[in-house]
Amino acid sequence: MSMPRRGKPDKNAPALHVFGATFDDEAMFDGFTIPRAIIAGWHHGDERWGDGQFIRYVIDRADYR
Repeated sequence: MSMPRRGKPDKNAPALHVFGATFDDEAMFDGFTIPRAIIAGWHHGDERWGDGQFIRYVIDRADYR
């Protein structure tokens, strides 16, 4: 998933840049299937994607209340 987002990923003036996320693996919790591993950040889809990533998490448990 990717979208334009206003920000300063290159420390320049704020502007629209590509921000995106990948959703990998699946896990089922209480009958709901959700993505288990998420990585997000700037430059999604180009050669700078590795440097732009700053959100990484894995879901091990989900409680629905």
